[in-house]
Amino acid sequence: WLVPHDGVFYLLPVFALAAVVFGLVNGLVAAKLLAELPPPAAGPASANRAGQSPAEADSPER
Repeated sequence: WLVPHDGVFYLLPVFALAAVVFGLVNGLVAAKLLAELPPPAAGPASANRAGQSPAEADSPER
């Protein structure tokens, strides 16, 4: 009842191959994009506010 014709089963290898190819391409693109991310900044996130560098934010001369 779910598959309207038995001929659809003949396309199963094509669908499986397409899923593998698209999944592989998607994974490679995601890995490339994640590799291009800059490293996270050290220290708390609140140290860099109002456009100050972390060194300026921690300076005792304010």
